[in-house]
Amino acid sequence: MIATGPDLENSHTSMRCGAYGRRLLVALLIAAYLAILIRNFAPGLESPDVNGYYAQGSLLATTGKTYFVVESPVQFVGRHWLVTGDGRFYSRYSPGFPVLIASVYRVLGANASLALNGFLALLGVFGIYLLVNIELGGYWGVAAAFILATNVTFNIHSMISASHMLALVLLLFGFLFFVIWTRSGRIASVFAAALCIGCLPAVRPPEALYGMGAAAFILAHSKGRPRVWLHWLAAAAGGLVPLVPFLLYNHYAFGAFWKTAYELTREQSGFSLRNILYHVPVYARTLFHGDGLGIFFPLGVAGVAVMCSLKGQRRTGWPLVLFFTPVTLLYMAYYWAPIEQVDYTARFLLPTFPLYIYAGLWAVRRLRGLGGWHRRLRVILSVLITLQAVWGGARSLIALGYIHRAKSVFAQVTRVLDANVPPRSVVIANSDIQQHLDFVRRWRLVDLTLAWEHPFEKAREDADAGGPQMIQTHKRLTRALKYVNLAPDAREEAFARDVLAWAGAGDVFYVGTEADMNGMHGKWFRSANFRIVARSALPKPSASRFGAAIEERWRLVLNPFRRADEFVVAKWTVERPPG
Repeated sequence: MIATGPDLENSHTSMRCGAYGRRLLVALLIAAYLAILIRNFAPGLESPDVNGYYAQGSLLATTGKTYFVVESPVQFVGRHWLVTGDGRFYSRYSPGFPVLIASVYRVLGANASLALNGFLALLGVFGIYLLVNIELGGYWGVAAAFILATNVTFNIHSMISASHMLALVLLLFGFLFFVIWTRSGRIASVFAAALCIGCLPAVRPPEALYGMGAAAFILAHSKGRPRVWLHWLAAAAGGLVPLVPFLLYNHYAFGAFWKTAYELTREQSGFSLRNILYHVPVYARTLFHGDGLGIFFPLGVAGVAVMCSLKGQRRTGWPLVLFFTPVTLLYMAYYWAPIEQVDYTARFLLPTFPLYIYAGLWAVRRLRGLGGWHRRLRVILSVLITLQAVWGGARSLIALGYIHRAKSVFAQVTRVLDANVPPRSVVIANSDIQQHLDFVRRWRLVDLTLAWEHPFEKAREDADAGGPQMIQTHKRLTRALKYVNLAPDAREEAFARDVLAWAGAGDVFYVGTEADMNGMHGKWFRSANFRIVARSALPKPSASRFGAAIEERWRLVLNPFRRADEFVVAKWTVERPPG
């Protein structure tokens, strides 16, 4: 029976009210999520890994280059910067994300660029709402947005400044534009989808494998489409727009289109079938863990399996298999997969999380076609999903608190240095602080480990062992070469003279704890040769018992000053020797 008259009008009114309700709910969700991100934001870099992205981005923004040549043998070089045969230092990480960082840096400033991952997380929440709303309708899109917004790994990477969140947004919007293309048939949609997928290799080279799923999706939905060659041409053009510049960059920097900076550490040799077998339980636990996908891992797999079995859904199901499987197998084949920390492996597969959630919700919605008992099963699944979301939301708030505290310390160091240390002065600090200041680019940074440690012995062991290197052997050997054969006193003097030569007429400052400064006992670097010019207190411990436990972990893991309650800025007052 077809509705007419008042019934039709009431039906349209109900649909409009439902649409308004969904939009209101998702707007409130995004507003609440934005408030949480703002509350936990601090303009700092929390780890040496992200230095490879953000120091590259600020270097590109300020110099127009993605590489540098050291000005002094004592200059700090981040852990993930690798040296080529001609003495240029390139980041281990590809320039896709740094290009975005540099663009925001130039237009909105350094602090705005540090907020990029939070903005990308908002895009991710909105993007999965659009995707699921288009495909499933009703309030499923709102549910998908809520589920993603309470995922622990997703939230960690809304604040950790790595490239995985950008990869997630590109894959999600690429798939979204593909879905829009299947419904509208517009060439612009398939071009936009391919453009998003084509950007992925420049962000993270292994993510080039997502192109297999994209190609399968285009071919599966090409049958019966008029002038399909125009759609194929548009897709090829969209993919090549970002891919060609990336390949040219590789050729210029590393000598061949197919080479990346990973070639410098032989990490292309770190893949094997044996690793896949060894890492199957690691990745299974990672994906099924509540900090990973939890219940949406089996639900997503079930949803894709059902899609592949249904004639009308195979065109989407089999491309999803190719979006999930090749990348997962590749990372499982990689030699590096820590067992204890879920986020360390879950982050590699983070871009697939929205697609698993989409497929899982599709499977739950499909239950209504299985008979009368589907209601009970849907209630059980709804309860499990709600519990996972509540648990994930609570875990996320704790994790964001950790990260906020760490970033706040780095931001505080920057503020204190701004107030007490002139630009272009030489600054001595531990590497945790230097990796952040390297992005700031207001001071010249010294690598103190060259004077006190012996990295060359470990480097020689790495060189003899062969295989992939987490830290570039050649860089460690060449950087320590000037000081390697000197006695401790002579090494300290040579190092001190190089620091003073680099400083020229400028001053040298130390940033760190007073205890560490008092622990220096050399002739040149000792507490008597430093005059404290500023002190800054670190955040006080939480009063509650639960807060105290969080505080203890923060002090041990994320606080670059460990158990200290304050840090100092001190001026090096040693007299400059003649000559």
